Amino acid sequence: MSRHFLVQLLPRLCFVTSLLHSVEITGLMDGQGPVFVVEPPARVDFGNSSGGRLECAARGSPQPSIHWTQEDGNPLPTVSGLRYQLPNGTLVFPPFSNSEFRIDVHRTSYRCVATNSQGRIVSREVRLRAIVLQDYEVDVSSSTASRGNIAVLHCIVPTFIRDYLTVTSWLQDHAFNIYPSSDGDGKFHMLPSGELMILNVGQADSFSTYECRVTHKLTGETRVSVRHTRIQVAGNTKECRVTHKLTGETRVSVRHTRIQVAEPHKASAPLFLDRSLSIDARKDELVILPCFAQGYPPPEYRWELHDSSVTDSEHHYMSGNGALLVIPRASVSDSGRYSCIASNTAGSSRLDVNLQVQAPLAAHVTPTLLTAALGQPAAFHCTISGSPVKSVAWTKDGQSIQSASPRDILRLGMVTKEDQGMYQCFVSNEHDSAQSSAELRLGDTPPQIAYRFIRQTIQPGPSISLKCVATGNPTPNIKWSLDGFALPQNERFVIGQYVPTHGDVISHVNITSVRVEDGGNYKCTATNRVGEASHSAELYVYGPPQVRPMGEISAVAGESLVIREAD
Repeated sequence: MSRHFLVQLLPRLCFVTSLLHSVEITGLMDGQGPVFVVEPPARVDFGNSSGGRLECAARGSPQPSIHWTQEDGNPLPTVSGLRYQLPNGTLVFPPFSNSEFRIDVHRTSYRCVATNSQGRIVSREVRLRAIVLQDYEVDVSSSTASRGNIAVLHCIVPTFIRDYLTVTSWLQDHAFNIYPSSDGDGKFHMLPSGELMILNVGQADSFSTYECRVTHKLTGETRVSVRHTRIQVAGNTKECRVTHKLTGETRVSVRHTRIQVAEPHKASAPLFLDRSLSIDARKDELVILPCFAQGYPPPEYRWELHDSSVTDSEHHYMSGNGALLVIPRASVSDSGRYSCIASNTAGSSRLDVNLQVQAPLAAHVTPTLLTAALGQPAAFHCTISGSPVKSVAWTKDGQSIQSASPRDILRLGMVTKEDQGMYQCFVSNEHDSAQSSAELRLGDTPPQIAYRFIRQTIQPGPSISLKCVATGNPTPNIKWSLDGFALPQNERFVIGQYVPTHGDVISHVNITSVRVEDGGNYKCTATNRVGEASHSAELYVYGPPQVRPMGEISAVAGESLVIREAD
């Protein structure tokens, strides 16, 4: 009885029409996963008259392709006349009219995607805000202050354009500019946030006019109001100047504010218009915390941080008769709840100011290239800087994955072929986001037989399939033999071999109408540049004894030679 081995008898045998006795599979050539060299910022604003664009570029081997997705991750279609992508990956938004504005195009979020054969990465979320430029007016608030107190003037701009205007200065008597500063000049103090403080107000302040100037960030246009009110002996008129943050346009309020100077007749405890304030600032910016109370006699001010007194130092000091706490160069550690206490002989009052100093977010994944062997553990570490950090997330080839605590470390228990690819760490808060990518490659691993055919005894006539599955890196190549020799060269023997998406190589031998002489010891041998692995088993076929012709055998003098005998 001849010997032969069967791994699995498939319910449906697939036979290739052409004979395939030798299929060579080589490992993938070394490449490099995508890495962004130009990544769009977290937010982009532009005016409808100028249009805008989002730049994105990546390197890798092979060169990555670039495409964009919508906020929900779906592919981004071209919108005729409003949105299209250039061959270099740039996403273009042409100028558009007021009636062509579309929320799903001009006020939404986008992501850039870079892909090659090594993996896939996605950019941080880009919040796009296209602004339809409209005419607007700037107004000013009125102010009432007791003699000797502080008067505060505000520029009032329409809400639809507030985010794109910057108050750049105040004008006194249409000529003298008052700019933001850390200390003021002892009488006037413009805050970085745009308010104008007038210290120790009195009747003499009724002899000047004031305007506020604004600049449009996009257009750069500056406008100054042309109308003025008559000077009142009871007070004086003020105007504010604001700047549009996007266009750069600057305007001055059309109307003027009036300071009403009240002459107190009796003592009154300090009174704040607000009980608490919240201020957001950026790292290294000038920050001034305001404290404005009305009372008689004029109140004195002191500051506390976390219930401890704040005193002048190189890092922060008080200005404006103590009503302002100045931080020349803010740091993240300055964030916290500050309290201003205003006191006079009639009593005291407290104002809480919550300061949040934001630092640009950044992430860096290490190692940037990790080579891991199959079955071994691996880990990536994400170094995060900036503040505040609201969320940390990991992705593989652009798809979200779960990570255990701590959130800045991604651990892989036993590496499989499915784990190779591109990994990213994303950090974000309400205003900012950042990402960093790294690549996981599989190290060289000797072949292993993951699936084996079994020993079988069958009658002549039916068809049969023997299958071997091998793992390893590079992807191994599988060859077959029968009793130590190559398989017969005829139309009844068909060898098939393929590599599915997970990277293991699957090879099978299909034998049509098995004969007695097909019995014997079948062997599959998986080989790559690191090593080899094999499996063999017998296939027994009932029938009279058969003698299979022996092919040529090479031997080395002085070495042992084994010739297998078929039963």
